[in-house]
Amino acid sequence: MTAKVTIPNTFATATTAIPLSQLDNNFSNVSAAINNALTYSNYAVDTGLADNYAITISGQVTTYAAGLSFQFKAANTNTGASTLNVNAQGTQSIVRTDGSALAAGDILANAIVAVMYDGTNFQLMNDAGGKAETFSNVTVTGTATINVANVTTFSPAITNAQLANSNVTIGNTAVSLGGSINTVNNLTLVNANVSSGNVTVTTVQDQYGNVRAIASVGDKTTAYTLTKADSGRYVTIGSGGSINITNNVFAAGDVVSIFNNTNVNANIVCTITTAYIAGADTDVASANLATRGIATILFTSNVACVIQGNVS
Repeated sequence: MTAKVTIPNTFATATTAIPLSQLDNNFSNVSAAINNALTYSNYAVDTGLADNYAITISGQVTTYAAGLSFQFKAANTNTGASTLNVNAQGTQSIVRTDGSALAAGDILANAIVAVMYDGTNFQLMNDAGGKAETFSNVTVTGTATINVANVTTFSPAITNAQLANSNVTIGNTAVSLGGSINTVNNLTLVNANVSSGNVTVTTVQDQYGNVRAIASVGDKTTAYTLTKADSGRYVTIGSGGSINITNNVFAAGDVVSIFNNTNVNANIVCTITTAYIAGADTDVASANLATRGIATILFTSNVACVIQGNVS
C-alpha cells in the first residue's frame, strides 16, 4: 500500500497506567489510513533502467504471491523483454497476458503501468505503450462496422482477410484500398457492403472467376434449358445440343451469350412468352444460330428477351 499504517503506541510491555489519549491516537491513525484512497493502491515511481524496472512500496512486501498487483510510473521506454523488482525482492519477468515477452514500446516512458503477479511472472494488465490493437483470426458474426476514419496507413499490409456478412465503412474517403493503404492481398468480401470510399483492386473475382472475363457454363451436347446461374456467362453448344429459353428464370438486365461450336446451325427454342430477334418486330418461337456463330440474349423482363448476333 502507498499510505502506510503506523501504530505509534504499544501496550504489551506497559508497566504503568496507560492514558486513553494514547489509545485514541492509535485508532485515529488506523481510521486515517482506512479513509485514505492511497491505502488501496500499490503505486510507486520507477527508479530502475529501461527493461529492468524497480520500485519501492511503503509497506510489507517480503515475498511475491499470486494476485499481488502494483502500479508504477515507468522512467524509461522498454526495448524488449523486461523485468520488475519490487522492494529488492528479486527480478520477475513482465509478460503479456498471453505469456509472451514484451516487445519494444509495450511500455512508454512516463506511462502508468499496471501489473499483477500470476505466481510466475508479472502480467501487463493495461496498454502502457499507447499502441493500436492488433487482431488476427477474427470471426465477425452478424453485422459489424469497422470505421477507419483518420487512419492513413496500415502496416504491415492486410493479407488473407475475409469479411463475411459484414458492413465495412471507410470513414475517411482519403483512405482507400490500394491508396494510402499500401497493399491488400487475398481480400475476400462475402455478402459485404463497402461504402463511403473507393476500393481499388487489381483483380476482381466472383464464384465463376475474373469478372472482367466472361465465364463459361460449359459445352451442351443435348437440349439445355438456360438457368439463372448462366447470367453473365456464355454457353457453348456442342454436337447435338440446343438451347431452350423459358419464363420466370431471368430478370430485366440479365444477359447470356451463346456460342455454336458446331459445323451446322443450332436451334434456340423460345418457350418464353416474348422473344424478338434484334432489329425485327416479330415474336419468334425459335431462332437458328449459325455455325460458329455467337448470340447474345438480353432479358427485358422475366417473360421477354431480345436475341442479337448470328441468328435468323
